[in-house]
Amino acid sequence: MSSAILQNRVVKIAVIMFSLLAVAAGLSACRHNHQAKAEYLVHHVSKELALSAQQVQLLNEIKDYALQSRMAMAAQRRQHREQLRVMVAGEALDETAVLNRLDEHQREMARRLSEILPTVSELHASLTPQQKEKILAFIDRHQAYGDWHH
Repeated sequence: MSSAILQNRVVKIAVIMFSLLAVAAGLSACRHNHQAKAEYLVHHVSKELALSAQQVQLLNEIKDYALQSRMAMAAQRRQHREQLRVMVAGEALDETAVLNRLDEHQREMARRLSEILPTVSELHASLTPQQKEKILAFIDRHQAYGDWHH
């Protein structure tokens, strides 16, 4: 397998692992708050992949960062919604302002991902080939449906 393809696969797995934790708030499991949902996800992933203690520790670091980011982004969402409300109330939609808001949001998401990516990479490097195969099977199974929530 070429280096570029392997590197692309590593990045894809890292992003998916981070995304799995980032969407913990959207899990349909019977949990009462985001913390409980994230804890459930860590427990479930740990069990399914038979993670070592070190791997669970790294996964917990990622979970904690995802929860912290979620709280920080929630405050920004309220501000962005108010700005959107003002834009919609105007006579004409300022397309440039809408695109600027989107760019700002994407830059913030990229910044946050870059902060946690070393931990995600460390976790990825510690995975066994069997654990990686289970993750790839999950990706393939859910990518076929275009649905990452089930």
